[in-house]
Amino acid sequence: MFNTDRLAVVVALVALLVAIYAVTTMPKPYEPPPTASATVKLVNSVTVDMPGMYTVDLGWIHIKDAPAVVELSANYSYVWFLLDGVRYGNPATATLQVGNHTVSAIIAVYDNATKININYKVVG
Repeated sequence: MFNTDRLAVVVALVALLVAIYAVTTMPKPYEPPPTASATVKLVNSVTVDMPGMYTVDLGWIHIKDAPAVVELSANYSYVWFLLDGVRYGNPATATLQVGNHTVSAIIAVYDNATKININYKVVG
């Protein structure tokens, strides 16, 4: 009564559909996230001759491949960092997205010939 040829074709078709579903829903192999690379062009010291308030361009940081955490610090209390125009304290920690970022400092100097050392570190 049953046509076994048709039944075999239907079973084979169902098995093919199950196999296609299994292949398309398989998890992708693990790929580690990209690691950030940074090119840093910053000055490492600033000398201010006269007392006053100054904004000093320190340079730039270029982040490639993935976001990175950057730490900036100075050996002088009255320094505030500007990363892309956003003000941070001293020390400053910021997560920078992929791209080019400008770095400046606002410095309040009270003595003549004040030398300020700038330190930076790309954490990851």
